[in-house]
Amino acid sequence: MTDLVLDESYPYPPEKVWQALTDSRALAAWLMDNDFKPCLGHRFQFVDSSSPGLKTVIDCEVIELESPKRLVYSWQVSGMSDPSIVTWTLTPIQEGTQVQLHHSGLLQNALIKVPSPVASSTQLKYSSEQPNGPLLSALSIAHPDKYAQPQAMTVGHVDFLETDLEMVWKQNLQERLSKVLVQL
Repeated sequence: MTDLVLDESYPYPPEKVWQALTDSRALAAWLMDNDFKPCLGHRFQFVDSSSPGLKTVIDCEVIELESPKRLVYSWQVSGMSDPSIVTWTLTPIQEGTQVQLHHSGLLQNALIKVPSPVASSTQLKYSSEQPNGPLLSALSIAHPDKYAQPQAMTVGHVDFLETDLEMVWKQNLQERLSKVLVQL
């Protein structure tokens, strides 16, 4: 998987949803701590320290901004060679706002392959000292019990990792963002 596209609708006008995507405090309430500012070219970070002993830093830069319709920023987990791109598109609908999240460039160059003791097999190892550690650490946002301890998985099971990344975004959009919107 190199792209993830999710669509959600909310019973609020685009301006209110835009606020949840661009206000640093609101964004922290449903996603991660950050120093986001809705300014073209602004470099910012998302920081997740929710898992004991792990701190994930995601470096970002606002590359497109069209209030209250479209927000695009780069997303580079520390230790990864290439950033991915997060695109938010807000469309007014009769019932409120349709939100599309398009996270492109996922997992390309994100995982390190380490030879396994088993011939013809490769393992992806989770360690905060390896480049893929921060990626799996980011997954701990939604599943701290699942990712708190080091794990290994085979390349043949990368679908498992992709599914979990999708689950993290879905949970944030369906549950956490919805709760923040009620409070705005």
